[in-house]
Amino acid sequence: MKYLVKKLALCLALFIPSAFSSASLPTDTYEDLQNLKSNVRAAYVNALIVDKDSRAHAKRVAFINKIDATLDKIENLTELSQKHRKELSRSLSIYLRSAKNEANTYDINLGSRTFSNGYSAYSELIEHIYAPIQTIEVSENIPKKSIQIYALLDHIAEAVEIHGERIIKTKRVAKLTQTNLDAMCATIESGLEDIAKYPDSKSVINKASLKWGFIKAPICNLDQTSAPYTITHYGFLLTDILRKYATDQLGNLVTS
Repeated sequence: MKYLVKKLALCLALFIPSAFSSASLPTDTYEDLQNLKSNVRAAYVNALIVDKDSRAHAKRVAFINKIDATLDKIENLTELSQKHRKELSRSLSIYLRSAKNEANTYDINLGSRTFSNGYSAYSELIEHIYAPIQTIEVSENIPKKSIQIYALLDHIAEAVEIHGERIIKTKRVAKLTQTNLDAMCATIESGLEDIAKYPDSKSVINKASLKWGFIKAPICNLDQTSAPYTITHYGFLLTDILRKYATDQLGNLVTS
């Protein structure tokens, strides 16, 4: 009954267009943090490849704007500890300062500066998003199914990210081998197979598998670094399919 009352209050609240939806339930906050993480990853990988395909610039700006809209909402996330709110707010501010500066001074002739100038802020922000996510998973007994889906989302996002870094030859991937890629892609394949075991996943897995099949070859082969924007674009479509499925599972948890 307590959850139903809180959920009704949430529905009656004014709509605020941001990645944080005036969350009043731990599961809402969990979903919002997962969506924030997805937006940060998408902004980063699009920023990596702007010198290879200028279409990525508009995409990264759109994601930065989504991320920026969350900054003022973090202090109101009472489901998070004060420590997590403070760390997340600080790291988000640092990341946005770096990301906005790069976007605002973007010049196609300069090439991507994201990895050299912004990777530290990006990686620290991801860590500070992960921390409260892991706390909520334990304290609210988030179902194994939801955790599996979000873990798969992270594996796919990282694979797309690594593809982008391979294209601009960052130091992070300088020692990457085909064996590394084989292991990474096997983890994604295994994740899709695990989710396919759930009775309600057939339609989702069919759609996700089609998208994965489209980008699998370049992502999983060390000597293929073509079409970075295409890989990034379809990679996001793939994660979007799985993220919507994950959202449905959290909704079922609240109403059960």
